[in-house]
Amino acid sequence: MKKVAMMCVTAMAVFAMSAASADCTLGWCKANTLSATEKLICADAGLQAADNLMDSLYQEVMSYKGKPGHEGMWSGEVQSDQQDWLKSRNQLSAKNPLMDSYLQRIGELQTTLKSMSQ
Repeated sequence: MKKVAMMCVTAMAVFAMSAASADCTLGWCKANTLSATEKLICADAGLQAADNLMDSLYQEVMSYKGKPGHEGMWSGEVQSDQQDWLKSRNQLSAKNPLMDSYLQRIGELQTTLKSMSQ
């Protein structure tokens, strides 16, 4: 139940970000060689907002140094998970599955951040 509630809150935050932002075009959207999935993301404000939020969370997780004696022990795993997620995301070709994928990854990163602070 908590997981569903967190996903709903995350979804509302993503949609609020996309509505509030007049131009949140992702920097990489200007690249000349975009995949079909990347073009879909770049064409949709909600997906762009989800990508921005996911990227912010990922950067925050990766910048965390860790507790004394455990510095950076998990960053390789998070980076590997992110690469796996990107491969999976790039196989999607419709907006709803893409948004679902982003919401799931955002939830995973939020869980990681929460566990790091405990």
